[in-house]
Amino acid sequence: MSGYEADIGQLRRSADAATSVGEQASEIGLGEGVNRVATGLPGSESASAAAKLVGAWEERLGTWAADIRRCGAAISATADGYMASDEAAEEAFGGSLWERVLPWP
Repeated sequence: MSGYEADIGQLRRSADAATSVGEQASEIGLGEGVNRVATGLPGSESASAAAKLVGAWEERLGTWAADIRRCGAAISATADGYMASDEAAEEAFGGSLWERVLPWP
């Protein structure tokens, strides 16, 4: 057989995994440990640098988490598209190809 076949179930699992990772990542407190530097060394250059680092890390992680959630949504939409296409083909041709080729008794 030539061509390709989309595994809609795998696409859905991948979409769910990406969405879950994005949600989990958005809850990570990367700066919690670094904030201790600012507390332990108030007024120092290290404290100032630590505060900037925390902000940069949190911004980047938030962006990454949002990007991964959007990726999950895009994969889910792709699965929806394949499913709709399969359903339309099944309706147009009177049953799935599998049912027409190997009918069950």
